Amino acid sequence: MDNISIQNFIKKISKYGSVSILTMILDLSLLYLIDYITSLPRSGISIFTYLCGSTLSYFLNRRYVFSPGWLKNKKKSELTLYIATGILGSLVTGMLFYVTASIGITNILFQKMISAPVSFIVIFLIRNNIIFKL
Repeated sequence: MDNISIQNFIKKISKYGSVSILTMILDLSLLYLIDYITSLPRSGISIFTYLCGSTLSYFLNRRYVFSPGWLKNKKKSELTLYIATGILGSLVTGMLFYVTASIGITNILFQKMISAPVSFIVIFLIRNNIIFKL
């Protein structure tokens, strides 16, 4: 039984990772664009672009990754919790952009490479175990 659970977990996190790659392309493209055309702080830009990617990921993950959970008949509550975790993920990302800049890492791609895996793992675990829990 444990092998089935592990296989299901690997399958689910792989699908979630695929969706995350698509949404990160949107996120990173917007991040580069806004950084290029404005002089706004990158930590703020990263929060905004993360939320844009998170919005797209809700619809893709709901359709392709997660089974309807305990909120299946309460779509507004499900979306609200998903957005709340997106806000949490964006704050984690913004904080890591700030921290990396304060220690001298100012390359936007390196900053994203540091922040993305951390927010990916934290937010997947919350979404999988709370929002879409069966």
